[in-house]
Amino acid sequence: MKQYAVPFAALCFSGLALLGCSDNDNTQAAPAGNDNANGITGVWQNEHQVLVLEAGGDLYLPMDNNLQGLRWQQQDDTLTFHYLDNQEQRVTLTTATGQQHDDTLTLSSAAPSQEDSQTTTGDDETPKPSADAQTDNEDAAPLLFHGDYQRANNAVAHISGTATRSQDSELPDNAVLTVALLDNQIETGTPGAQLVAKRLIRLDEDTDTMPFRLYYLPDNLKADHEYQIISQILADGGLFYQSDAITLKRKKHGFADVTLPLTEVMTDSETLRGAITRGKPGQHRDTFTLCNSDRRLLIRGPQSDDLLTAYDNGIRYPQQPRVATVSGLVRKVPGTQEGSTEAALIVESFNLEPGMENCQLPTAELTHTRWQLTHLETDRIILGSAAQVPFLTFNDDGKVKGHGSCNSLNGSYQRDGQQLALPDLATTRKACPTSAIENRYLDALKASDHFRIDGELLTLFDKDDEAVASFQAIYL
Repeated sequence: MKQYAVPFAALCFSGLALLGCSDNDNTQAAPAGNDNANGITGVWQNEHQVLVLEAGGDLYLPMDNNLQGLRWQQQDDTLTFHYLDNQEQRVTLTTATGQQHDDTLTLSSAAPSQEDSQTTTGDDETPKPSADAQTDNEDAAPLLFHGDYQRANNAVAHISGTATRSQDSELPDNAVLTVALLDNQIETGTPGAQLVAKRLIRLDEDTDTMPFRLYYLPDNLKADHEYQIISQILADGGLFYQSDAITLKRKKHGFADVTLPLTEVMTDSETLRGAITRGKPGQHRDTFTLCNSDRRLLIRGPQSDDLLTAYDNGIRYPQQPRVATVSGLVRKVPGTQEGSTEAALIVESFNLEPGMENCQLPTAELTHTRWQLTHLETDRIILGSAAQVPFLTFNDDGKVKGHGSCNSLNGSYQRDGQQLALPDLATTRKACPTSAIENRYLDALKASDHFRIDGELLTLFDKDDEAVASFQAIYL
């Protein structure tokens, strides 16, 4: 299909890649709270949260813009809730036992589990939640789905509307519709300050009319303020369609229904030549560094998996740079900090080259660089957030120091051209959970015979020319 995209506006949201479990029904059920014949259906409130349980199975959490309700199900006394955590960038499933007595709903929640996560702790391709992430989520879960909730159908209001696009336009793969309610009379440089409520809806059908409902808390609105609503269609982190910001018309209770016409936003494809560098699994930090430049682009798009697979199959040692000629779009995607953006290359087609001919990359020096461990042999090393990442630093006087994740180390090194030996290393003697990795690390350093620096990547090889350890440069 033809590709369109422009840089992100301030309304782009994190966690879009996880919306495979998000809304997939564009039909409009009756708003929650209008008909309580379905028992538990309606609006429930405690001091921490508001739960909107629609008859069609949609779940809304209008008190918290960092959490988005996706769907809920009921089987006997067991309730299952699915929600998206925008900060942790994962979809979480939580089950709870629910007992309804008139206008009180008592929930007893079980431990949440991650349906999808971008946090990895090992070398598997399947993402795994970290121990830290599980602990944080378990602490937050009781505030969401635990305790006594009172029926409070007047605690929320909603805006209904339809986003439309022209009949001859194309919907990109993995498309997500975003709708945001903004306070037009707040002017501040803080990202998201104007945001009152937001909603992300996965678009499964290639339809030109997309109905939506956006819940909000009436107490968050001021009677003398003007409010606007805006919509976008995003895919693979980029912006493909957007609407103008429409000023809402007030009615006796809330706002009148609204139609948001979406228009295409287009940029041309580029053909670029550069080197591929792998990032940590699950964190989507694979980069494309343009040859003879320090310009770096994240690798994204429908053909990115094929490009990275070809790279993985074509390297001799971990993180060996390989040059590729790639055609695609350069556009902004959400950054690691909320409200920030980064440049990415949306891969449409590629050609992987056999070597690095005529492609110079920013190059680090062996000395005065902090070399952070990424691999032992072919195994990627990913430690928990509480652990010290192993590293080395080399001084001009032949001294080396560093850390093995548990113990600090120091000693001397011997260098002759590309030959590099680390025969005399001393360490402290603490025992830690990461001691097994540290022992492998120290064995690899002792086996070092020669080294190679590829741009900002350092690889140590043994006497058989096998890679024993790989590092990423962090400048001092």
